[in-house]
Amino acid sequence: MAQVTALLAMSELAGPVRAQPMSCSSSVTEGV
Repeated sequence: MAQVTALLAMSELAGPVRAQPMSCSSSVTEGV
C-alpha cells in the first residue's frame, strides 16, 4: 500500500505542474 500512497502523492504534486503547461499552451493556441 506504500507504493499506492507514493503514487497518489506524486500524482497530486504532478497534477498542477502538468495542468499549468497545458493551460498555457491551450491559451496560446486559442490566441492564435
